[in-house]
Amino acid sequence: MISAGETFGDLKVVEYVGQKKSSSISKHESSHYLCECDCGKTIEVNEPSLVYKIVKNCGCSKFRKRTRSKSK
Repeated sequence: MISAGETFGDLKVVEYVGQKKSSSISKHESSHYLCECDCGKTIEVNEPSLVYKIVKNCGCSKFRKRTRSKSK
């Protein structure tokens, strides 16, 4: 189990949310956590996505990279 305060990329775990299915077609439940991104936005992420570094931020860095490349 992941503890509050642990960081994964730009995400910091705020609290454990509970066991949930990741999608409507998923047969298995996984632990979900409320995480706060460095930009201040909060998102809910399942444990495997954090542990295996599938989700590293709320999506804000993708936007920042796109806007930086356009401004050059």
